Amino acid sequence: MQKSHYTSIPYGSIGVIGAGAWGTALARVAATAGRPVTLWAREPDVVDSIIRTGMNARFLPGTVLPEGIRATSDLGDAANANALLIATPAQHLRDTLSRLARYVADDLPLVLCAKGIEGTSGLLLTEVLAETIPRAQIAILSGPSFAADVAKDLPTAVTIAARMDVAKRLQASLGHGQFRPYVSDDVVAVALGGAAKNV
Repeated sequence: MQKSHYTSIPYGSIGVIGAGAWGTALARVAATAGRPVTLWAREPDVVDSIIRTGMNARFLPGTVLPEGIRATSDLGDAANANALLIATPAQHLRDTLSRLARYVADDLPLVLCAKGIEGTSGLLLTEVLAETIPRAQIAILSGPSFAADVAKDLPTAVTIAARMDVAKRLQASLGHGQFRPYVSDDVVAVALGGAAKNV
């Protein structure tokens, strides 16, 4: 077995909030890296499709998901993980975080995976998270990545920004042969870079 080049201890389990194409692709990344994953979807047909067929027929058709992914429509169930990837679209982030807040333990890493600025407030997504769930550990994942490419295991590099010990654990939790996260402690710069890329 090839030895991993990631030296920090991975998080034991990953929750993914949002089962669109990007959330589903990231769930696949985490499962491929060896993490048990709980994937939350608001759409009952998406949960049903993943449970019955092992695929997200609505948002990522044709991509078979690893067995380590469990789909749920229970937000509290998905939040019962060691780190959460928040993959809902930027303009729905505040609503999702407001619903999620009651389930978030102190200092739980919440990794923002959308790019953008909140249209109604002009805030960066990291600022929306800080306002909505201030007790969470803020992290952000961004980079020149596309869900369909990641789902096909095409080589992809991203940046994960957080407090450095958290960023390194997230790197160890998600990194594998075709998905290479690089770490930073500058969450504002990564949030701005992601927002500028979308423009």
